[in-house]
Amino acid sequence: MLQKYQKVLKGYLEKWKLFNSWLLDPLINIQIKILVQFSILFYEPLTQFFIGQDPVPQIFSRNKLKKLPYGCQARKIPDKANKWLNFLIEMKANFYIFFANTLYEALNILSEQEFEVLVEQLEYGLEKAIERSDLGQSYAYALIHVIFKNSWLKSPAEQEIAYSNQIQEDYD
Repeated sequence: MLQKYQKVLKGYLEKWKLFNSWLLDPLINIQIKILVQFSILFYEPLTQFFIGQDPVPQIFSRNKLKKLPYGCQARKIPDKANKWLNFLIEMKANFYIFFANTLYEALNILSEQEFEVLVEQLEYGLEKAIERSDLGQSYAYALIHVIFKNSWLKSPAEQEIAYSNQIQEDYD
């Protein structure tokens, strides 16, 4: 359509063609749908927690989540981090269920090879998210150890010790 106009810059026309090819690419559209679903399932509750709009305050106690009384503002990040990490682990183990509708759509649209690549990318992305969550939790435990001079709740991993040393240097 833009090709009809003679005054359209060539660079702009090339970028528009590329953008248009992305809009029409079924694989990219499926990937975007999966990202949107992931953000609704994972990032929305995470954001609500950080901005203080979590409607159900909970704490992790004795290996289970316990609801706190309404109005109680006690929120512990390590407990939430455990909840989010467990959610990611469950999502990775059952991603066909979490993304069932979109994967069904992908199965009908994509070639077998494209579908396999999509599934591999999804598994890899979830694995990386789990790895990053572990690092965040390690940092939180190290921070608690240094700031509050608490003993380690469990034997610290190498990463926790490294974080603890770095925090201690900054703290001193």
